[in-house]
Amino acid sequence: MAQPPPVPNSRLELRISCHQLYDADVLSKSDPRVAVFLRHTSGRYASTSWTSIGQTETIDNNLNPKFTTPFIIDYYFEEEILLKFRVYDVDNDGRLEDQDFLGEVEMSVGDIVSAPGGSYTWKL
Repeated sequence: MAQPPPVPNSRLELRISCHQLYDADVLSKSDPRVAVFLRHTSGRYASTSWTSIGQTETIDNNLNPKFTTPFIIDYYFEEEILLKFRVYDVDNDGRLEDQDFLGEVEMSVGDIVSAPGGSYTWKL
């Protein structure tokens, strides 16, 4: 008989903000958007590939955006889950990968959960 899928220890809501982003535009400020990816590196869902879990909205002309789009993820205490945040300057309606790339950061969900106040800061 097959084992039932593991039950997450909790669900986490992630909210993203950026500070002092690079200004990639000439006549205005960058228009940032963040793409979020997830990868399980251990446990039942272990994988070597990243899965997109969504994108924030684009905030025009802002080097210190506070995005309103929440990301809900299942957290399994005994498993390592990595997150990747890729920041782009969006200048048109084309594919996100064709926009100006501002930087990225990777971290474990454990880093966020164990951070004081549940807020984690990292430099791109």
